[in-house]
Amino acid sequence: MFTTMPAIHCSARFSSALIWALVLSFGLAVTPASAAESASSQGVVELVQLLSLRLRLQRLDIEERRALEERLARGERPARLYEEHMSRWLDRGFYRRLATSLVYVPAKSNLFVGKLTRVREGEGWVYFLPHTLPAGHPEKASPCPPNERVEVVPWWARGQRVSVCRESYRPENVFDDVGYCGGQAEPTIPTPPRPGCGCGSLLLGCLPPEDESPRMDQRLMEAMTSEISETGAELMAKGRSFDELMTTSTTWQTGLTRFLYLRREMLALVGSRPYSKALEARLLEMLTSVDLDAPGQWVERTGLYRGSGLFLNTPLTSTYVGTARATMLLLLSQFLCVDFPANNVDRDALLAITHDQHAGVRFEVYSSPMRHQLACSGCHAPMDYGAGFLVGLRPPLFGSVPTNKVVEGRLYMNGAEDLRGSGEGYGALAALVTRQPEFTQCASARLFTYFVGRPPHNTTEERQLLAELAQAFDKSGRRVEVLIRSILLSKAQTEPLALNPSP
Repeated sequence: MFTTMPAIHCSARFSSALIWALVLSFGLAVTPASAAESASSQGVVELVQLLSLRLRLQRLDIEERRALEERLARGERPARLYEEHMSRWLDRGFYRRLATSLVYVPAKSNLFVGKLTRVREGEGWVYFLPHTLPAGHPEKASPCPPNERVEVVPWWARGQRVSVCRESYRPENVFDDVGYCGGQAEPTIPTPPRPGCGCGSLLLGCLPPEDESPRMDQRLMEAMTSEISETGAELMAKGRSFDELMTTSTTWQTGLTRFLYLRREMLALVGSRPYSKALEARLLEMLTSVDLDAPGQWVERTGLYRGSGLFLNTPLTSTYVGTARATMLLLLSQFLCVDFPANNVDRDALLAITHDQHAGVRFEVYSSPMRHQLACSGCHAPMDYGAGFLVGLRPPLFGSVPTNKVVEGRLYMNGAEDLRGSGEGYGALAALVTRQPEFTQCASARLFTYFVGRPPHNTTEERQLLAELAQAFDKSGRRVEVLIRSILLSKAQTEPLALNPSP
């Protein structure tokens, strides 16, 4: 989903930015003693070097260092030079990187059953999923006899028909009692497709062969990520409120990004009725509305996406957040800094609470019995009541398809006694989150961790600093640039070196 402005309390799987912060703090941080020595000889040069590291930029080259030293020698004030570089480096490219660091970006998507392979046969090709072949099948032998093939129009090349093995096609089995065939809860854990899973209508559940559409999986990841990076850069570089990262309806979408939104609608049709040729014709008609190679443009999202921002239901979130509970857990921990305890669920207590409902998880998560149980409600009230906001879209594990359901959700934060509000839909949840006082405080702490390279120390001085950062952030209309400048000009950054040395 949206992890990882470096989390103070967060699982390792969602802490790529935290790893960066640790690398910086262990390998790049300047100690007060060494910094003081640098200050005496080179003035602001070392501080600008440190600034470049905090902004994830290259260090100054020799010419840049010499130019800085010459300006210092002419009597220019270090504070002016430091702020000058900060202003020059806080550009759109920087904000793209910052926006991307707010989310977890896996190496590949988690939306498909698998990648098809094809073999030449006569003047054409035969497509198949490698896992459907028996062990020891000859590498270049025909994957299936002619009477076990079907002609299909694939989603990535809608102007042509291809021959695919029926066992790899299976449009009637895209959904079953467990969920969507392509859905996986953990993108980092290889999960072989369940028996009977195929690519489905228009081969929507599969990626094309690499030799036919090179880098398609990478292109899809780039398209999904660009929605976050370009939209985030636009909002932050234009001085818009940080809230809009959570609540914007308009996002930057390439043709592939728009296809992934459309694919959800197509899969919803597939999951709601039996397969038929008429259904496939309807899907093909929908597919023609999108040019997969179209460049990016601004798209106003409507319906369940209105007001939902970048971190709740964009296609990128479907690549690594498997369930509604995981979505709520990440939302609360990352954007409101809620510290959930370690998972120590007692199996026997869980079975006693759920009785026979645990088999196949038949109850809806937003009405689960754990919400009320004394031993469970501390975590389950925030997660399960919060899931009510999310029912308009099935979790990625179950296809990320629109449901047309509306259920009242409730925002609980620190346990079952801490109700903050209620509403319906993703937009209501996003708006509630931004109205909490912890939202500004958490953003300040996360960005402090990102730039300084360590979490705030639990000292009177740094608690006071965080309070001042949050106050300045709020007063500015929650402009990210103001918060960044406040952090980079704070004692945590500048005290080792004299920005305004006495004459």
